[in-house]
Amino acid sequence: VKEHKGGHWLRERTVYSDRDDHVEVSFADEAVPLWDQNDGVLLIVVKHGATKQKMRVWWHHAFLRPEGEELVLSVTKAWIEGLHHDVGCNRRAACGFSLRAAFADEPRP
Repeated sequence: VKEHKGGHWLRERTVYSDRDDHVEVSFADEAVPLWDQNDGVLLIVVKHGATKQKMRVWWHHAFLRPEGEELVLSVTKAWIEGLHHDVGCNRRAACGFSLRAAFADEPRP
């Protein structure tokens, strides 16, 4: 974990898409600090060869949907900075592109 402007960078992962073009990345094996803020920015950098795509999503705790022991953020590319201008032309990502991020929820008494 690398601290950066009050946030944290997780180590780089190499991932591959399945036949449905889904990519899943898990950081469950990394020790990450407990996030104690109600909101933040999720930054994802995807590299394919020499091409780099940055995606930023602002999130708030109220936007996270409970799913079992996780809190889930699910957004279409219209809400992703870096892809929002691609909504009509679909050059950077497919028409149905969406981002799903699941966070471990702290157990409640």
